[in-house]
Amino acid sequence: MLHKERVCSMFKQLEPHKRIDFMCGMLNLCHPFELRFFGSYVEDLAKKDFNSLREAEGKANNRNELTKCIEADDKSFRSKVAVYLALLKSSSRTCANFIYDMLENHIQKSLSVISDMDEPTVLNILLVLAMAMNHPAFQYSQKMRMYDWYENAKKAAEQILKVIL
Repeated sequence: MLHKERVCSMFKQLEPHKRIDFMCGMLNLCHPFELRFFGSYVEDLAKKDFNSLREAEGKANNRNELTKCIEADDKSFRSKVAVYLALLKSSSRTCANFIYDMLENHIQKSLSVISDMDEPTVLNILLVLAMAMNHPAFQYSQKMRMYDWYENAKKAAEQILKVIL
């Protein structure tokens, strides 16, 4: 059996997109009472940042604010979408659909030129896709499509970065 310190050390060294995917996978293995406990635990941890994130959360769950994201350059777009996905409420289906449409357009373009991107850009794309494909606000069919994009981006990244992501 792995020691707690070893697992924590391994987890800490993972890229952000892998941490997201790993945690979502682990949570899917939990029993309902465990999930409720973890929900309370995470809610308590998040309280300290509540006030500083309130404005950004409002933007993430407002379709009119999301339209401003379309006009941003690629790097700014990916950074904003990562923040918006982190703050998107699970019940915000309208905003999730809008983000999905933006991602669909952006990712298709990105995957066609991913071989010309630097490592931080590729890792940012993987992070956005890992967050989106695991986010409860998206429909099942959208999650499956984003999973395909994630796998394609991961394969391209492995070839570019010569590392196993």
